[in-house]
Amino acid sequence: MLCRLLAFSALSLVACGSPTIVSRKVWGASSLTCRVPLSLPVPYLIIEQVTRMQCQDQTSCSQVLRVLHSHYVHNKGWCDVAFNFLVGNDGKVYEGVGWHVQGLHTQGYNNVSLGIAFFGSKIGSSPSPAALSATEDLIFFAILNGYLSPKYIQP
Repeated sequence: MLCRLLAFSALSLVACGSPTIVSRKVWGASSLTCRVPLSLPVPYLIIEQVTRMQCQDQTSCSQVLRVLHSHYVHNKGWCDVAFNFLVGNDGKVYEGVGWHVQGLHTQGYNNVSLGIAFFGSKIGSSPSPAALSATEDLIFFAILNGYLSPKYIQP
């Protein structure tokens, strides 16, 4: 909560940590083939949960993400994972298609939003405190670095 209150103050860089982002290379993704760019900063933020895909540490989150990546590419025929970023219960952020490329997470909003997904065990399960904190850090990092409008909307 303190991070949220200080988001637009001079102390925000100190109060809000930079998120730990696990790159595509580290989690074992193939080369990014999605090429539709986002016009930044985007005005919308979409937060979802990927159910039946729980993970607790970088090893298990990377494995789950590789399975998810394969599902999107081979079963759905998409160019990559649907989200810009995914957040594990380990408190780490995993790079999906990243900051500059449109995701495929929410029809009608992909070209004007960042999509973040929590790994979750079932519908309605709550993310861990570490995951919530990492997401808050990611959002404020996005605002401070011009990826997300400071007046963003969550539809």
